Order: sequence, then C-alpha cells, then structure tokens
Amino acid sequence: MPNPLATPLYRQLFWLASFGFAIAALALAESVFSLNTVAGFAIGFAALLPSYFWVRGLAHGLPIFPIVSLYYLNTYALPLVIGHPGVLKYSESDRLIAAGTTIGYLLLATAVWYSITAARWSPPSRYTGFAENRTGGIFIVFLAVGCFFVSPLPWKFLPDLSPEVQSALKMGILGLAILSAAVLGFQWGGRRLSSTGKILFSGFLALYIAIDASGLILHGAFSLILTIAATYTLARGRFPVLLLAIAIPILALLHLGKWQMREAYWTDRPKPFPGYVEYYLDWGGYGLKELGIGQDEMATTRKTQRASAIERASVIQMLLLVQTKSPDQVPYMAGESYTMIPELLVPRLIHPNKPWSHEGTYRLAVHYGIQNRQQTRKTTIGFGPLAESYANFGFPGVAVLAILMGFISGRIAVWGEGLPITSFRGLFGLLTLTALMQTESTLGVMLSSWFQGTMALVGVRLLFMRSLSGPVRETPPRPIATSALRPRRPIPSPMS
Repeated sequence: MPNPLATPLYRQLFWLASFGFAIAALALAESVFSLNTVAGFAIGFAALLPSYFWVRGLAHGLPIFPIVSLYYLNTYALPLVIGHPGVLKYSESDRLIAAGTTIGYLLLATAVWYSITAARWSPPSRYTGFAENRTGGIFIVFLAVGCFFVSPLPWKFLPDLSPEVQSALKMGILGLAILSAAVLGFQWGGRRLSSTGKILFSGFLALYIAIDASGLILHGAFSLILTIAATYTLARGRFPVLLLAIAIPILALLHLGKWQMREAYWTDRPKPFPGYVEYYLDWGGYGLKELGIGQDEMATTRKTQRASAIERASVIQMLLLVQTKSPDQVPYMAGESYTMIPELLVPRLIHPNKPWSHEGTYRLAVHYGIQNRQQTRKTTIGFGPLAESYANFGFPGVAVLAILMGFISGRIAVWGEGLPITSFRGLFGLLTLTALMQTESTLGVMLSSWFQGTMALVGVRLLFMRSLSGPVRETPPRPIATSALRPRRPIPSPMS
C-alpha cells in the first residue's frame, strides 16, 4: 500500500518515534532503574516489533496490526514506566505477570500476522472501487452529508422517523463520513488531493468537529484527528505537523474549559444554546481562564489534569484488576461479556430491544464490583479486549484473542495489497483499522462499529462503485528481503 520509494522515510519515522518514546518515557519515569521501567520497555519493544517488520519491507499490505499495536505504548507500557497510581496499587509480582501477559499477547499476534503478510499476494485483474478524483469526489460529499447528520437538523426535517430508523441512518452516515475523512487524509498525504480538495476537506472537517464537539464530549474529535494523522503519515512518511499544530492546542484549550461548560449546560436548568459562534467563544473563554489562574492553583490543576489524562489513556490497570481477582476471588465470566455480540450485529431497526454496544463493558464492571448497574448508565469504564479476554477465559482466552487479531488484520491487509485506498478492499481495510484502534473498548464495541461500517460500505459499493481494470499498483513493488521471498498466491475474493 505505501510508496516503496518512500521506504527510507518510514524507517526514519520509525526510529524517530521509537527514540522519542524512549526519551519521553525515561523523562517521566518514576525510577529509571526499576522492574516497572524494564517491564514497560519490554512491552514497548513488543508493540513496536510489527512496525519494524513493516518499515523494513518484510511484511506487506495495509499495516493494520502494526498501527493498532502502537496503542499499547501509551495504554500499557507508559503507565508502568511512569508509575500510574492505578498500577502501583498492585504488587510488583502482579505487575510483572500483567506485563508478561501483554508481551505474550503482542508477540503471538505478531507471529500470526507476520506469517500471513510476509508473502506477497497477487492483486486481482479487476477490482471494484472509485476512480481517483483529485478534488475528493464522493468522499467530500460523504463528509458534507455527515456534517448535516451529526447536527440536530435532520430530525427536525424528518420528525416522523422512528428512533430505530434514526439510529441506523445516523450511525451508517457518520461511519461513512469518518471513513471518508480518513481516505481524504491519506490522499492529502499521498499528494493526490488538489488545492480545491484540500480547502473543501479542511472546511467540512472543521465544521464536522465543531458540531460533534458541541455536545461537550471531545473524544470523537480527538479520535478523528488521530485517525487522519495516521492515514496522512501512512501515505507521506511523516507527521501532518500543520494539522497537529492547529488541532491539538485548540482541543487542549477546549478540554480545559469543558468542566465549566458542563456545569452551565448539563445542569437541571441549563443555559439556552446561544449559537455556535457565541457558544465556542464562551468555551474558549473558560479555557483561557483556566490558564490564567494563580501559580499554586495552576500547578495543582495541571497535576490533576495530567493524572486524569493518564488515567483515561491507561488500560493496564484493568488487566491487573481481572488477573488479581480471577479465578480465586471472582470466577471467570465464561463468555458472559461476549454472549450479546450476535444481537449487536442485528440492526436496531429489526431488533429494537437489542443491547447497547457497551453492554459487555457494563457486565464486566458489575462482575468485578467496580460499578452497580445504575452507575453504568452515567459512566463507562474502558476495559479493553485484552483484559476482557482474560476475564472470560484466563490465559487461553488471551491466546485465542491474539490469534484472531493477528489472523484478521493480516488477511484483510493482504486482501487489498496492490490496490488503491479508494478500492472496496482498500476502504474495507481502512474501516477495519479504525475499528481495531478502539483498544480501550470491549470486543462487542469493536465488532459492532466494524459491522455497522461494513454494511454502510457494502451499500456504497452497490450504489456508487464500479468495476475498474487492474492490477493497479499505486507505486512500483516494494523491495523484499531475501528471507521473505515466497511464491505468489492468489487471495480468494468473497466480497468483490
């Protein structure tokens, strides 16, 4: 998928990011010479290994698993190194067992993924997709429609639609909008987007984020920016410095002021919505006030906010929780958090009473005594698929999850090898990547998001895509190490 001529750029980026993480981790480390630091760096090595194989040209296709595994740097490795409060509650031996579990999971998944992606696969003679359009084409249209459906306007024009139809329509369109933003970021990074396309993309992206974040939940905006940054970097071989330089300070300022905004607009008697311009001016004002508080208060506030940010990013404490309690104190769940997944894949239009996608998370929280059922309605705790697999079946569950993750990400990666990102296979790979990047979510949330996006993508395929000549390679073949040379094999094409 990436440009082989830019392979040195990917290698430079890999080493730059690796050393940057190591230096930052050591600077933040509670103790440079400790078992926590060694364990954290061992997890970091396992998390970076798939990316190393890919940038060296030893693995092929869209780097789905390499990107997903990088999330284990800040969710598992970094909390150990810096001495996250939720981690330090457990004994040193418990931390080492959790670190060993994480490393074993990553290495097993990497082995399965690499066994599939090490060989080069032949692209089909024809493929289904969109012809390249330098102005963004239909992806700009999907993003613009997403801006409309993320707002309250559609339901004012269509008040008679049932909640089930509204939910299905909104989720499908917003899924396409997010996928389109990821594609446009890839095209921009690959220098395949014209000046007009860049202007349209930037405008609709800013509008989408402004409307989406107005609900005072910034997670969606942060996730979308990170997704676009990832696809841009994948195509260009370097980070989108301008995008991050603009987006991160603005979102950080809004993050500082969101608590005062919630106090004003989430109360029993909320303030009336004044309009988007005045609303964001107020929000920015609250954020600036937080920056202008006294020095002592500022130090305390920043410390609290940093702890809060780390708390939100870290997931390893949930693995520690389930490993120290099960099976001695709390029995394994034996698949209880997975049983609702088949129901989650049925559209709410057909099954109005189906469980919410976070039902598995709620069951985990109640089973381990973190929350009661009433509390789950207000707060959702991120367990992550790794902790969930252990909570259900112990170490065998972790092994099965690793094999599934490696196999699925590997097969989908090579299924689209040699085809442009605008092909159905390329889009399906990108959709799979965005679903698996939710490393703080349970398997039910991942699969529900992936399945809804897939259904929307299949609909787009039937309505808008056409058959195009192939094989189409966006660039000449990448150099392959001698040890990775294998016979070319065709891939079955069940979906196109």
